[in-house]
Amino acid sequence: MEESFENYEVEQSKRIVKTFKLISLIIYIIEGGLILLFHFNIWTSRKLLILFMVLLPWIRYIYALRFSDIAYWDEANKRRDDYEEKSSKEWLSTHVTFIYNSAFVLPTLIYLYVFNTLLVFAHVHKGESVIYLFCVVAFLVMLIIGYLCVGRGFEDRKRQLFYYFFIMLFVVGLTVSAVCYSLSSPVAYEECTYISKSTSHSRKGGTSYYVEVRLQDGSSFRSEVTKDLYHNAQYEDLYLCREENPFGIEYWHVCVGK
Repeated sequence: MEESFENYEVEQSKRIVKTFKLISLIIYIIEGGLILLFHFNIWTSRKLLILFMVLLPWIRYIYALRFSDIAYWDEANKRRDDYEEKSSKEWLSTHVTFIYNSAFVLPTLIYLYVFNTLLVFAHVHKGESVIYLFCVVAFLVMLIIGYLCVGRGFEDRKRQLFYYFFIMLFVVGLTVSAVCYSLSSPVAYEECTYISKSTSHSRKGGTSYYVEVRLQDGSSFRSEVTKDLYHNAQYEDLYLCREENPFGIEYWHVCVGK
């Protein structure tokens, strides 16, 4: 009877993991499609793109919290004694995992794309403290939920919580930033004059492109821009794009045309 119950639990865990993998695959396909649409200017709504890109992965996190008894937020580290067990095919088929191969790489690449898009198009000119406040509140909520759910039944619960908090710290910050930006008003355009352009290089983050412009009040503004705009900035009609959300957060970036 006991063995029959254990077999039932194992099969149930496998079904839960298969469903999680299917959900993850669907999310990756949708997000990949959204990126392609936006990249080739088929779908030009930046706000909706960014919003969908950060909200869709929450389905995975909520699912994992729902089945927290088999959700594993840690990595399989070769230096640990339990590496063989927790990297085995059998163990992975009965546990929802996050920091394993594609389960970690694909979401990270997608988040980096969203982060870069926010840097270029959602530069916060005013109201950063409001975003920080929202981030702290949201993170505290997820911290409490995590403390109640994550790692119960695992011997290494403290390590599970550490990785969960690390993931949430990044995900919550990106989500709050994206949601605040999606609530901003339609763009208000102001003509500006090209002054100069520059780049900055990072071994880990690649090259960032900047254009400095003269505003109508005589002040100057330096904005991170896309590679294409960087190369053609001196030949284009440039505008300062201003957006403001209901919480007083202002977003500025330099764009071409209206």
